[in-house]
Amino acid sequence: MLQRHCDDVGRDYREIRKTLGLGPDTDPFADHVEFMRAMESYAGLGIEMVNIPVFPGNPDPVGFVRRLGDEIVPELASLD
Repeated sequence: MLQRHCDDVGRDYREIRKTLGLGPDTDPFADHVEFMRAMESYAGLGIEMVNIPVFPGNPDPVGFVRRLGDEIVPELASLD
């Protein structure tokens, strides 16, 4: 659908960074294998960037971000 729209308006589809924003019900640590399986599927669809926010109420936002950087980001970066 995005490709078709780009064609219609004369925009280069390759210039658009395809991004996924995760909602509060997505916890990359709850079921890590399933999370990475889903991310691999999204990568296969052309998603290039994933926004994984720290939502209000997280008891350790700094620890959450640290774990993302240490455990999740390197695996996401390795997806094609």
